[in-house]
Amino acid sequence: MNHSKPTRDPSRESPEGVLFRSVFGEPQHAVGLLRSYLPPEVVASIDWTSLRRVDQTLVDDTLTDLQADVLFLARIGDRPGFLYLLLERASDGRPVEFHVARNIASLLEQWALEHPEATDLPPVVPYVLRLGQQP
Repeated sequence: MNHSKPTRDPSRESPEGVLFRSVFGEPQHAVGLLRSYLPPEVVASIDWTSLRRVDQTLVDDTLTDLQADVLFLARIGDRPGFLYLLLERASDGRPVEFHVARNIASLLEQWALEHPEATDLPPVVPYVLRLGQQP
């Protein structure tokens, strides 16, 4: 996929974000996390051998102190789909679901632009790992 957003400024990123991206950006580490926490029927539908990291950042540059993300492409069922990992450390007052929905909409919009022949959108499996006192 093309990079439609400017490159993230690493000097503005939190240490947690750097660590999250360096560890869970590696497919072999992401597989362990996802297999442990996703519902069994979702785990069974993913072809884990096809998992590849996509070098695209969905989190807005203005949120780098709050969130970090990693995006993977894999076969889900009989078609390509995305596994979207999001680390949330803090909140700007809106539920994290708002950020996830906005980021997924941006991802699917970019996909549609790059695949005008596609008749449907790929599935997206989001997973949010929250750091903090609240579950």
